[in-house]
Amino acid sequence: MEPQNGRAGEPERGAPFRVHTVRGLFWSGLQRTGGQAIGLAAFIVLSRVLPPTDFGILALANVYLLVVLLFVEQGVNQAVIQRHSLSPEHLDAAFSVSLGLAAVLTLLTLVLAAPLSRLFDEPTLEPVLRWLSLTVLLSGSRATQTAVLQRQMRFRELAVRTTFAEGLGGVVGIAMALGGLGVWSLVGQAIARALAGVFVLWRVSVWRPHLRVALGPVREVTRFGLPVLGDRLVALVQGKADDLVIGLVLGATALGYYAVGYRMLTYATMLLAGTFQAVSLPVLSRLQHDLPRFRHTFLTMVHYLALAAFPVFVGIAFVAPEIVPVLFGPNWSPSIPVMQVLALVGAAKVLPLATATALVAQGRPGVQLRLNLVTTALAVLGFVSVVGRGIVAVASVHLIVAVLAIPLHAGLLHSVFDIRPSVYFRAIRTAGVGVVLMGAVLLPLTTVWSRPQASLLWLVVAIVVGAATYLGATYLLGRSSYDRARRALQEGILAGPGAVATDPEPEGLARPSP
Repeated sequence: MEPQNGRAGEPERGAPFRVHTVRGLFWSGLQRTGGQAIGLAAFIVLSRVLPPTDFGILALANVYLLVVLLFVEQGVNQAVIQRHSLSPEHLDAAFSVSLGLAAVLTLLTLVLAAPLSRLFDEPTLEPVLRWLSLTVLLSGSRATQTAVLQRQMRFRELAVRTTFAEGLGGVVGIAMALGGLGVWSLVGQAIARALAGVFVLWRVSVWRPHLRVALGPVREVTRFGLPVLGDRLVALVQGKADDLVIGLVLGATALGYYAVGYRMLTYATMLLAGTFQAVSLPVLSRLQHDLPRFRHTFLTMVHYLALAAFPVFVGIAFVAPEIVPVLFGPNWSPSIPVMQVLALVGAAKVLPLATATALVAQGRPGVQLRLNLVTTALAVLGFVSVVGRGIVAVASVHLIVAVLAIPLHAGLLHSVFDIRPSVYFRAIRTAGVGVVLMGAVLLPLTTVWSRPQASLLWLVVAIVVGAATYLGATYLLGRSSYDRARRALQEGILAGPGAVATDPEPEGLARPSP
């Protein structure tokens, strides 16, 4: 594939910056929608073939592997996206650090597999970790390529990568599960997905690393990357300490139920917050020296993120009693209350994730790191204190900490970006009122319509009624937001590559309703 311009790391020329933003949101959303839909479909099939223990073993392996992959994929590669000026030496430095770390951590995984297996008293965990160590090495070979495409805002290519990788991984995993291979079908799915992702990325990216390592660029990308890595590592500890505590105290079966309840939160977060983060980081990084435009663009993105995310998470909380048995089967009923609680966690966490992205774009990841240290300490203490009461109690700790963090993040926005809390909350007011009205309609519907067992019909009706209520309410409350989004979509997507923006406001996608 030919480069879209002559310089690696820069977006294509010839279109207004706002058009790049809209196209990025479209293709990033499509990437995650397609990838998550395929992944969810494969997970539904696998959940009906494999027992909870197999998912629990994979969840235990992921507690370790996600930490390892964080070292490889984050940190220095975030510098590739965030830096205002980027040289080929910086790209080579990021690639060398990522691949070197991946090689070292792959060997470390092979060494630690046996001790970790004994720690969790799960003999199968040792060979599972050894095979999954291949995904660490593969991650090191693709991390910088992914960052380059994100910086160039070439999300269409990333969408192709994700869709192909999830599709191949799903086919391999389902085939192995139907063949009676148990937990190894989940391992095969992960390895196939990683291999396919590397293959597609190296096919679509024009950038190729050189065998040179300059100490100056290495120090520069590392200096920025370490605080980012620290913040993501602390956030991961908060997100996965629950798995660790449940696995140690309650065992793999309980963790399997918890993992399935967590899965819908993961899919929704990756689709909504993941799309926002993937596009907003390169967009806001280019505006880091123009604070008024930075603030306006950030608030605009938060406005639309809330409009999209709030109804999804709150809706999952209402329909979880139907989602779990209809999609995964009646054997997973212990996952229902976990999914309901964690769906509300998703609604509370999505906006703090936006704040974290803004801080990284401004080159201030250390501020977010300090806040995450506080919330992670509270979460871990909570997990340890309540795990004896079961997996729902552990999920509730996530909700309490997420709610407590909201005013802290609002204060950060005020102190760092001079965004007053009243302005911040006004940007999400339409979504907040709309989701309250949606809940007011769904709550009596769930209590009046009695049903002896889970029903696909009720699930469809609840989704349609909830969506119609929410869309109608938010359209009446903020019609201008819908109108501006429609015009931006027409200019950025429907008008084709040669589109020129006509909106006189160049700062962002659209201005939130006051």
